[in-house]
Amino acid sequence: MRRLFVPLAPQRFFSVCKCVALVFGIACLAIIGAVPGAPQRGGATYHVSPTGSDSNPGSEARPFRTIQKAADSVKPGDTVLVGDGVYAYSGPNDCHGKVVVCVSRGGAPDNWVVFRSKNKWGAKIDGGEGKAGAGFVAQGGASYVRIQDFEMTGLANANGSAGGIDLFDGGSHFQVIGNRIHNIGRVCTNTSNGQNGVFIEADNVLVEANLIHDVGRLAPGQQGCRPSNEYWKNHDHGVYHDRGDHVTIRNNVIYNIKQGWAIQVWPKSRAHMNILNNTIAFGNQHNGKLGAIVMWAPSSGGMKVSDSTIANNIFYGVNTAAIWMGGDGGEEPMRFANVRISNNIISNGVLLRAEENISASGLILADNLEKTDPKFADPAAFDFHLRSDSPAIDAGLALPGVATDYDGRVRPQGGRVDIGAYEYADSSSRTSRLRAKSETKPSDSNKAVNPNRLKGANQ
Repeated sequence: MRRLFVPLAPQRFFSVCKCVALVFGIACLAIIGAVPGAPQRGGATYHVSPTGSDSNPGSEARPFRTIQKAADSVKPGDTVLVGDGVYAYSGPNDCHGKVVVCVSRGGAPDNWVVFRSKNKWGAKIDGGEGKAGAGFVAQGGASYVRIQDFEMTGLANANGSAGGIDLFDGGSHFQVIGNRIHNIGRVCTNTSNGQNGVFIEADNVLVEANLIHDVGRLAPGQQGCRPSNEYWKNHDHGVYHDRGDHVTIRNNVIYNIKQGWAIQVWPKSRAHMNILNNTIAFGNQHNGKLGAIVMWAPSSGGMKVSDSTIANNIFYGVNTAAIWMGGDGGEEPMRFANVRISNNIISNGVLLRAEENISASGLILADNLEKTDPKFADPAAFDFHLRSDSPAIDAGLALPGVATDYDGRVRPQGGRVDIGAYEYADSSSRTSRLRAKSETKPSDSNKAVNPNRLKGANQ
């Protein structure tokens, strides 16, 4: 049996990024200003262990048994360190439905609350194949919360929504860092609600260096599943960005999202959305369900994306295009203002497929490589590190604030940042990469779509 590569990353702290794109004619300058990540000023540390008890004080010697007990105890500046082991649904809490950890208490701008697995992926949030529907849910105005280094699996809800991490409206300033979120929503269901890796409807969110894979409900024939509708084709997503400004999704590895999209952008307007240096592979292949990122306007109200950047991503094994844009209402199209899509690599398709109701004024496409093999180490085994001859090396857009890669390696290693979640480490091979680059020219992205549909989108 072939051994599959499971990428790891060292424990580290990141910064929340804010991005604004300034467009002058056809030129776009992306500015990303980093702010300190999860600052704390000497709060308490609570410990959790499968061998603990919720009647304990939560000390290292006498830890809590459940993460929920710690979540109900935290104050601004506190840290929750969770020991190795399995953590399942422990009973009703302040959140609706069966949620393993309901976060209703948060931090402050200079005093965040941090939930962290003591050892990376050592603390496992297990939904028991649908016995719990969500791992972490932030609600009730909880803000300034960081969730780091957990494994989340087996979360599903046949009668409604499910997710690894849900960040609901009412709170803001969240960091989702270094988690492994997989096998979410693996039930047979007819629900129109999504089974998602990460759900976002809050402002000021950073999703960074997570491994998200195998998210979505069962398809017909899987484990005897016989759904009565076709929601299994497009309702479940790796990252579902429902709404929220200043949302950054970067340095993530996302693959096997086949019942929806790696990233869904729908239905509310948003500003300062930045999708940067991700590696996205093996997505939805169902007929008419295109792309790895979908940006779709609702039937009423339209949707506007402004001051945003989608750059330095690798899309591998897509259905027709990397990004699919459209909407349900012809009179109120999807609109853009100061949005740059550049320096992306698409292995087997074009950059963009746009439907009729797109107003592309304010959308800039530049320096994307279409139908170009990124030359991964071993994609069949999910090892998406770059080979020495990869066209992604030194081909990225300079984005201040993107200082490391998925592995924690400093960017750039060469003259320019690499495209994708991984920075290539061996600088001695970059000379051969430069020779290869001279034979591979960036695509004229306007040729990827009907130019009548994308008036104003310039190379």
